[in-house]
Amino acid sequence: MKLLSLVILIFPTLSFADSTTIFGGFGLGIGSQSLSTPGNSASKFTTQGYFIEGGLLFKFGGQISAEYGASNSINTLSSETYMETGTLNYYSAKLGLNFTRLGFGGGYRHIDVTLKSISTDGPGYLESKYEGWAPFGYANCHFDVNKTIRMAVEGQYVMGKLKSENPTLPQVDYGEMSISLRLYVLID
Repeated sequence: MKLLSLVILIFPTLSFADSTTIFGGFGLGIGSQSLSTPGNSASKFTTQGYFIEGGLLFKFGGQISAEYGASNSINTLSSETYMETGTLNYYSAKLGLNFTRLGFGGGYRHIDVTLKSISTDGPGYLESKYEGWAPFGYANCHFDVNKTIRMAVEGQYVMGKLKSENPTLPQVDYGEMSISLRLYVLID
């Protein structure tokens, strides 16, 4: 009982109605991805994509949100006879802290990657799919307009291992770095 009383005294602003802001928005981003198998050099891709995000902002500076995104990518190594493209879909949960103009945090993300390799030397294309969970971190700089609109520039870094759809293939090491422009609506 003493512990409960102490928590109520220390965190009086955590009542849901008085201390939270609901937010939702979208954004566009660019970045780079790398996928590599053990013993091989990494395949590097440039990406561009979009996402939606929604969640809660707390007056003490905390944030909890969910994000869904998709992007298209192209391998940075291509030639007249070979090209590799990819699509990425993800959903993630984020936790963070916001200060006056800065925010940072992390989360966990489920990633689905589909790669298509096209070569004029062979018939059609080859397709490979990878999926898995990976942790990520983020930092942003944000500006509020009339306490109803938030604009942000956010950088994210993701790193983990993805499994192939084909059980005979090894896991791949996955890395992604991105920067995005974001626009949110804030509802008190």
